[in-house]
Amino acid sequence: MMRLPQEIQVWYVLPALRRELAILLAHSTPRKEIAKTLGVSEAAVSQYLSSKRGNNVAFDRQIMGQIAAAAARISRDSSQAMAELIRLSELPGVMQAMCRLHKEQEPSVEKGCDICFRR
Repeated sequence: MMRLPQEIQVWYVLPALRRELAILLAHSTPRKEIAKTLGVSEAAVSQYLSSKRGNNVAFDRQIMGQIAAAAARISRDSSQAMAELIRLSELPGVMQAMCRLHKEQEPSVEKGCDICFRR
C-alpha cells in the first residue's frame, strides 16, 4: 500500500519542525510551557531537545531562518503556534524535504513526481 506524502509529513516533517521550535523556545521558556504551546507532552519536548525525536529531517539555512522567526512570534504569543506550524509546513523548502523523504521511503513514487507542487 502506497503511503501518502501527508503521512511522511505527520511522521517526520511535523516532528522535525516541532523539534526546531522546541530547541529555540527552550532558551526562554520552560519545557512544560513549550509542551502546552506545541500540543505535545513534556516527554516529547525532552526527546526533541535531546534529538531522540524529530531528527530525520534536516532543513536548510533559509528554512531555519523561517523557523527562528516563527519561534520568536510564538514566544511573544503562544496562541500563534498552530498557525506558525501550518505556515512552516507549507513553505516550498519544507515541502521539498517532505518530497525527498517520500521518494526515499516509497519506491513506487516515480522519479519525476511533482504531485505535491501542482496547486
